[in-house]
This record gives sequence, C-alpha cells and structure tokens, in this order.
Amino acid sequence: MSAVASGDGAPVQRNEAPARGDGLEAVVPAPVLVFGWGNPSRGDDALGPLFVDAVEAMQLPGVECLTDFQLQVEHALDLKGRQRVLFVDASANAAAPFRFERIEPARDASFTTHA
Repeated sequence: MSAVASGDGAPVQRNEAPARGDGLEAVVPAPVLVFGWGNPSRGDDALGPLFVDAVEAMQLPGVECLTDFQLQVEHALDLKGRQRVLFVDASANAAAPFRFERIEPARDASFTTHA
C-alpha cells in the first residue's frame, strides 16, 4: 500500500501488488492445522498445548501446529486456506479418554466462553 497526494493535497491510499522477488511472495499454509489452547501452568488446562507439542515433535508433512492461551477472534486468520483444522482443548464434560466432534459455524450471543 502506498500513499500519494490527490489534487487537493489529501493522501489517497493505493493497493499495489508486491513485485516478484522482493520477499513478499504469498505463503501457502499447510493443509492441516492442529490448534490447541490452554494454560500449561494450570494442570489439565495444559491439554491443548501438550497435545500440540506431541504432534509437532512428529514433524508430519503438511501439518502446522499452533498454540495459545485462549481462542481469540484473530485466530480466524490462521484458518484461512486450510483443508482441515483440529481444535484441541480441555473439557470437563467430554467422554473419556477424548471426544472428536465436527463443529459448524453458529451464532453465539455470549461475549466469552472463559470461566
């Protein structure tokens, strides 16, 4: 993006595609993202990050790993271009030893799911 002056001197923003070879080539994300969240300092809440660490140690081709303390709206950008995403989090109501569940987009009126 560059700013140029218009006829009245006000800045006008222009989007320009970066030139090839300037180091700004598009990065294609891995087809699979394993995304775990939780707090490693809080016992069982560490499940997500510990799971992601184990998967990352396997160095699986086509798999990218991501951890964070909690899910944020900004993480939506990490999902772009993926074929599959595995979300991993601790749950007090999941059947032992774990549960896989397909999730679909849905409207949620709450502002947080953090206890």
